[in-house]
Amino acid sequence: MHAVRSVMAAMIIGLLAWKGPTPETISIGINIILIIALITYMRAKYPERYMKDERTDKLAAHAASWSWMITFITVTILFWIDYVKYIEFTATQIINIIFWLMLFSIMITRWIIHSKGDIK
Repeated sequence: MHAVRSVMAAMIIGLLAWKGPTPETISIGINIILIIALITYMRAKYPERYMKDERTDKLAAHAASWSWMITFITVTILFWIDYVKYIEFTATQIINIIFWLMLFSIMITRWIIHSKGDIK
């Protein structure tokens, strides 16, 4: 976890050095700091939620594979939609769709698989 915090702090410094202290870069830096603080607080307050064992590792890997498959299928569908010119996407739109799909699909698949209890 310390490596993640260090990388995020380096991102803030790099962003400020590259773009300068604009309102956007300051806002991004504040958001990164708030995310680090929230994660640190949650891990300190509820350490039992973040305990890992073989079962939770297996469930997380299974959820990640399902999330990857959902994303792969969606990218294929988006490709064909764009190829036949039904809807034309910009690169930013595609990246946003993929990013949010990956984020929510891993969260939803983890929740579904964890609620089942165990997998074969």
